[in-house]
Amino acid sequence: MQLNYKVPKLVIESPDGVPVTFWECFEYAFGNNSEKIFSDRFHSINTLNWYLDPVDGGFESFGNRATRTAAGALSRSVVTGFREAAIDLPFMDWLDGQRGFVADLLLDSLDTVEEESINPLNPSYRILEKSWWRRLSESRGFCYGVRPFQISPYAFVSTGIWNKDLLLAMAHMRYHYRHFSEHQFELAMSVPLSRGVSFDVGAAQRLGRDAEATKLVLKLSKQLKGGGIVHVGMEVQKHPTFLVGMSVPL
Repeated sequence: MQLNYKVPKLVIESPDGVPVTFWECFEYAFGNNSEKIFSDRFHSINTLNWYLDPVDGGFESFGNRATRTAAGALSRSVVTGFREAAIDLPFMDWLDGQRGFVADLLLDSLDTVEEESINPLNPSYRILEKSWWRRLSESRGFCYGVRPFQISPYAFVSTGIWNKDLLLAMAHMRYHYRHFSEHQFELAMSVPLSRGVSFDVGAAQRLGRDAEATKLVLKLSKQLKGGGIVHVGMEVQKHPTFLVGMSVPL
């Protein structure tokens, strides 16, 4: 009797196109996010506002503005790529399986990069901001976290307001803390009016030594068939300012 056997080999292979290593995850996240970030920063409705800015007027200033915007978008893409690659680390996978306040706080603080693009006091159209509202509309829970490494650190909480299966509105609130003596609250709301139409409201109130009156911004956007956008933004103040734009893919 002769017994033949072979030592089995354990080979871990990933499906085609699925990143496994940290660097592969970074490359995938960088390529995926850089396209969104550059599209958001260089959206035609946003670049139109560069011409209307009294500080950066003229073609030369427009080129400088574009260069600064491109540099900011590139650095933002790199940081976002590293953050999303870190989400795929084994420890983060284990943390994702733990349900609780602390686990959700850590995950939402590292992830949810679209949340950082929300600017309640900016009347322009933001692609990433719309992406965040869309993501929030697909979840019925709360999303909360802290951003301690921002220039102006803040904590945030987001949620959708539902009536059974009908989404009434989505709310997002931030609390900025500066030296624990100046406090600023920001509130952003998005109300879906009908198919492709949304009405957004943004407000901010600063308390402390440099207290300011409440600022208010209203935005109305309509998604056209074929990917076009009609956008109207208004900054409510003593002399209101309007931003009206239309974007159509070529």
